[in-house]
Amino acid sequence: MHYKDCIMFQMAKAYQRVHAEFKSGAAELGLTPIQCLVLQAVFEEPGLSSGEIGQRLHIDSATLSGILDRLIERGWIIKNTSAKDRRVLEIHPTEQALEQKTALDGMVESLNEKVLASFRVEEKMLLRRMLEDLAR
Repeated sequence: MHYKDCIMFQMAKAYQRVHAEFKSGAAELGLTPIQCLVLQAVFEEPGLSSGEIGQRLHIDSATLSGILDRLIERGWIIKNTSAKDRRVLEIHPTEQALEQKTALDGMVESLNEKVLASFRVEEKMLLRRMLEDLAR
């Protein structure tokens, strides 16, 4: 088999292209791609615990802990004690983060449009469905 026929090679090349675009857009906001994804989860469901964020994004707790610490240091998120269970810390976006939400959403939407620009609507839907299946 030729290396170019290897699915791993093809996926790696596609990932490199998309990740480079995402990294560039995230950097303009002072973030990394993974920080953007964590923030999107926090925007979508404020008050999640770190364990819940990790489950949703498939990030292990050690990795997520460092990401959350850096987002706290940079003023993007805060941790509050849960009113329901004082042992649980809930993660919320800060005012600074909420002010940047539109820019972050716009960057991600723009990237999605750019990456998928050459595909027809049916192909876009099929690609998303196949990626979801592969990620399981």
